[in-house]
Amino acid sequence: MATSKQTITAVTGSGPYTVTIADASVVAANDHLGAPTLTGDGVYLITGKAGNDLTVTDTLDPDAGTYGAPVIGPGFTGTPTAENTTPIPYGAQNWNAAATRNARQAITTTADPGVADVRLSLHATDAMGEGTAAGTIYLHRFEGRNLAIYNGVNWELVTVPATPASVAFSGLSASTVYDVFGYSSGGTVALETIAWSTTVTRATALALQDGVWCKSTQLTRRYLGSFYLDGSKQATDANAAARLDVWNLHNRVMRCAEIEVVGGAWSHAVNGSRRPNGSASYDVQVLRGLDLDAVQAQWTVRIQTPAGPSSSQESAGLGADGSGWNGYAYVSTPSKDVTVTAVGAELVGQGLRAIHGWETHYGTGTNTMNTGLGSYLRVQALQ
Repeated sequence: MATSKQTITAVTGSGPYTVTIADASVVAANDHLGAPTLTGDGVYLITGKAGNDLTVTDTLDPDAGTYGAPVIGPGFTGTPTAENTTPIPYGAQNWNAAATRNARQAITTTADPGVADVRLSLHATDAMGEGTAAGTIYLHRFEGRNLAIYNGVNWELVTVPATPASVAFSGLSASTVYDVFGYSSGGTVALETIAWSTTVTRATALALQDGVWCKSTQLTRRYLGSFYLDGSKQATDANAAARLDVWNLHNRVMRCAEIEVVGGAWSHAVNGSRRPNGSASYDVQVLRGLDLDAVQAQWTVRIQTPAGPSSSQESAGLGADGSGWNGYAYVSTPSKDVTVTAVGAELVGQGLRAIHGWETHYGTGTNTMNTGLGSYLRVQALQ
């Protein structure tokens, strides 16, 4: 682009004004004419003609401020701004106010797809709050107020409403996992849900758009997380209830759920492995929308092996969905009465998962579990 040869000092007021170049011989196409301060009622429409006139003909955008150097060229028609100083091609139609804003945004801005200032929660006012037997899920602002949404061409920032968008569970199906998607409704985030075919398998796949998980059949729907509804069409996300039924894709935080074994001791005399006392009563339920990070667990139990000559042995470990993880705490013979703790972390797979202790019997004799009571399972997961 040619260097500046003429300078306009200032143009004020609401126009129209005509600015005349005193010496046409020193003005060439695409020359900058300085950086006039355009003040008054917003952005000025500046028309450059093939001769030596630069005309301020109108104001367009009452929200605009002060902009930089205009450019002159044959047939140039448009709004010179700091963001866009490239002339529209010869013969192009003048911009109107709406087109000015839209074209300037399209040329100069595209939202960062990674922007996601949101968290799903069962609590109506707290993005990190717990919920028990809840009938609604809420989308809260979290450390910001924007969510990037794909519009089919580009990403745009959509406002997360201050009053959380929500989905009531009454119209959904019991004993079902659901995905939650966000989309733009008039520039504000709205929510959509889709049921899984089973508690571990999606009916509608997810797909990556510019590294962001979206609904595969409609990329304008951005995946936000998942929740599980029990047989009463309710969801629980609480430590004391031993259930974590909500999983967030964005802004996950560490959540804890635990269960204490209630009741007396039980025996383990048959070689092999099983859940504690062969029961699912001591499971912690955890939902995983995607299998992105490990679930951490701790199983603490008091074990007594028989006195006298015996080859009876017992180990305490961890498991998920009826299978054991690697690693265990081991008790040998004879006459041991000790508290052991097994600690582990595993990728357990997407969907609704049951985390539990794992006990294994070796040899002959009968071992007694949960002597002295106090056995418990604690689970931590990013949710």
